[in-house]
Amino acid sequence: MRQGWQCDFEEAALCGAANQAEGDNYDWDWVDGNKGAIGGYDHSYNTKVGHFLQIVSDDMGPGRYNVAKLKLPIIGNVPSGDHCFQLYYIRLGTAGSGILKIYIEADGNLELLVEINEDEEVSSWTLLQQTYVNRNDNATLQFVVRGDLDTLSDSTQQPVLAIDDFSFTSSGCPLPGSCAFDNAHICSWHTEKNGNLMWQLSNGLQEHGGPKYDHTNNSTIGGYIVVEDTEEQNGMATSLVSSFIPNDVYGYCFTFFYSLSGDQEAQLRVRIRRDSGNTTVWSLTGDQGTEWLYAQMGIPNSADEGFEIVVEGVVGSYANGWIALDDLYTYSGHCSTEPPDATLQPPVTSTAAPAGDIFSCDFEIDTCSMVQDKTDDFDWTHEHIEDSFEMPPGGHILVDATGHSFQEKAIITTPSFTVQGLQCVTFWYRFIGSESGILSLNSRSSSHWATGLWKRSGPTIPSWNSAMIDLDMTQSSYVVSAALWY
Repeated sequence: MRQGWQCDFEEAALCGAANQAEGDNYDWDWVDGNKGAIGGYDHSYNTKVGHFLQIVSDDMGPGRYNVAKLKLPIIGNVPSGDHCFQLYYIRLGTAGSGILKIYIEADGNLELLVEINEDEEVSSWTLLQQTYVNRNDNATLQFVVRGDLDTLSDSTQQPVLAIDDFSFTSSGCPLPGSCAFDNAHICSWHTEKNGNLMWQLSNGLQEHGGPKYDHTNNSTIGGYIVVEDTEEQNGMATSLVSSFIPNDVYGYCFTFFYSLSGDQEAQLRVRIRRDSGNTTVWSLTGDQGTEWLYAQMGIPNSADEGFEIVVEGVVGSYANGWIALDDLYTYSGHCSTEPPDATLQPPVTSTAAPAGDIFSCDFEIDTCSMVQDKTDDFDWTHEHIEDSFEMPPGGHILVDATGHSFQEKAIITTPSFTVQGLQCVTFWYRFIGSESGILSLNSRSSSHWATGLWKRSGPTIPSWNSAMIDLDMTQSSYVVSAALWY
């Protein structure tokens, strides 16, 4: 048996999965983010061209259920012991309008493995995982994914179920925030790409940069995750993000092994992402050698608020450098920071900015001293609205994309200022419309634009969202202007 089996549903063949021919009245549809009913991206690549499966309820009348069953490929010669089933899902609609059930057929016997029936919507990709204990050696297994959708006459949101990234591995399910990256699997973590830069699974047999051996097995075939330094992407960052971790009164300790090799400019840092803001809890810069080194840090509890762990790699310009991770582990309790010289950055939160800001503007009267760029295609507009269906009262700037093509840009720029050290850039944003373009933040030193500080795109976001970006000017002083690009 393969030590792990997985499918990201990127190919139309669905890795051999198929809709069940009988016992249901609906089929799972294979779609991409542009055609999907969830109004967003796939889980595998976080893009609109990535694929997933969905079912959308037809108008069959109140109380009528659409039932769709997807049979995953048969897995043979499964050894006895603990195994982990994982699947990412989204559920839209009112309470009870969508139920997701996972069945397992083992040697002719069908049993329910896990059922999801939340009272609230699950509007972002969420991990469903369940440990399965196989009692019989060399068993034959097949999973069935069943979705039940109820058409409710008083529902303002058409019920939708979507699934992506199925896996079945020969070990018990890891704790949230833990992973050994074996069997070509990143457990409950996911990557956030920055252009072409992203964390990638690797091992010692790969031709590109990275350690010759993994840490878990000290083997060339053992897995780890890596991001490589490139001159073209110097200073850009990419993130590895855990699944949601509930708050614990005792806090948590997060540990991992890392290899930070070849570049004095490269940086590895760990942030805690909560709804109330981001906090950097660990940071290390510069070449640390090619060996695996141990790191740990405490994550204090925070007013019953859960969080995600974000491990961010900032690449340097050295062509043969890399940042690699292995054996991530999260457990309840307190621990100190290792190594002791891992710099703790001040918390970055979404609270009001303190006095002494380098530059700020609330747009209540005008655009302050921000300037429309002369090299773009159209302009940002200042508005002050007291009563609007779509926009809240008060001042703001906006871009109206009506009549403009996708490649056209609108750029507005802050005044230039001299800064040194770690700076924090914050602002609030929202999107209106199904195809709202791309919003990005960039900085400029002299005449050179440093792209990739921050970028977002997507469909309608009904409320204001905060953005918080670190601008690291620790090496020297720069004359910098920041710009919002649309």
